Amino acid sequence: MIWPLTIFLSTSVTGFLVLGQASRFLLNNEKLATSVSLNKILRRRIKNKLLFKTKGFENPMTILEAYKILNVTPISSISKIRESHRQLMLRNHPDNGGSNYIASKVNEAKELICNEKRDYY
Repeated sequence: MIWPLTIFLSTSVTGFLVLGQASRFLLNNEKLATSVSLNKILRRRIKNKLLFKTKGFENPMTILEAYKILNVTPISSISKIRESHRQLMLRNHPDNGGSNYIASKVNEAKELICNEKRDYY
């Protein structure tokens, strides 16, 4: 009957020791515990969320989104656009285990850019 009491006391003592070590660590490292560093971390996270949108594709696709999908610039040649499209389709084609949705978006981006380039010339 003494063993439940022994287990309870040993776990309690261990818990208090861990809690004491953690509080001593935080007190010794004031930089980690200050609100200034926490404020910087929060500002950085908010800034990253504002810079990098986490929403999906736009509907209908814009020309800027098409350039981002194909990872080309607006001054890229048609051959560079076709090569980029080819590489993306090799990686994302549904026959190779890729997604139908992503493949359709890559095709839509290529068509949009090529039509825009064709209209320009």
